[in-house]
Amino acid sequence: MAPAPIRSSALLTACVLALGLLGGCGRDSGESTVAGTGEMPPPSPLARIAVAGPFGTLDPLYVNSHSDRLLSRQIYDPPVSRLDPPLGAAGRRRGPLRPVGTEPGSPDWYFDLRPGIRFQDGTPLNADAVVLNSLRWLASGMAKEVLPELDAVDTPVPGGVRFQLSSPVPDLPARISDPRFGLVAPAALKQYKLTEIPDGEGGSGAFEPAVITEDRVLLNAAPNWWGVDAGLGPGVQQLEFRAAPSPVARLGLLHDGAVDVADDLGRRATSLLADQPLLVLGTQGERVLGASAAVRGLRTGTTEQPLSEIWLTDLRP
Repeated sequence: MAPAPIRSSALLTACVLALGLLGGCGRDSGESTVAGTGEMPPPSPLARIAVAGPFGTLDPLYVNSHSDRLLSRQIYDPPVSRLDPPLGAAGRRRGPLRPVGTEPGSPDWYFDLRPGIRFQDGTPLNADAVVLNSLRWLASGMAKEVLPELDAVDTPVPGGVRFQLSSPVPDLPARISDPRFGLVAPAALKQYKLTEIPDGEGGSGAFEPAVITEDRVLLNAAPNWWGVDAGLGPGVQQLEFRAAPSPVARLGLLHDGAVDVADDLGRRATSLLADQPLLVLGTQGERVLGASAAVRGLRTGTTEQPLSEIWLTDLRP
């Protein structure tokens, strides 16, 4: 039988102190090594992406626009996500949390944490860190907006995480894959608390910021990303995001070869690109995406895809 949950008021009161000064609540999940999956082909050097912009915050808690959510998603992994290996490798992964499910008569969800994984700063991405992040979600009001059923998060067993819910949420794993639940390293949480975390500090994702302006963001592959040892790439060494406010401007950049992917082109793009054999169209949610035929790994139906999954091929004969 699972330990009895500590409901939200007591846990939140106790752990708000931890958010300010201490190291979180719950037990440590261990630091065992994640085995690699074999040598992968070398990644592509650069993928260039045109989005609406302008770029505001990278802090997952405060992202509002699709452009900011897409960027933040590359720097901060949410608790649960589908991650496909790039470069034609087989398999599919979940991470950092793997759903276990619920117990009869309880709405609470249980998850196992991948052992031995770390944030970009080298600190353990363990159950304590997930709990500490949950305190920020709850204290800021973000969780109330995105997941109002969430009462608290705790660690009932080593290496395990429980999401305590006021009512059943059958699609909880999908709900907490939202980029706004991106996991931030404890050091950044303790320093900034509920204020905006600047410049992509404390990342947990496949990329880290190199250049940040209002109309251009360059991300480098994060050498300490936990997904490297799990065979998840990334498939490109750098991502360059360019802000182009109108669909026409984004389409022009794609047509001229200035970018490899253009986001949210509008429905008219289908007819405009019909006679362009080296450009392809797809959809992500309600948005039409255009891309060079050299781009591989883009998924349909994904709102903010982890772009560690993409890579570029050589179209020369």
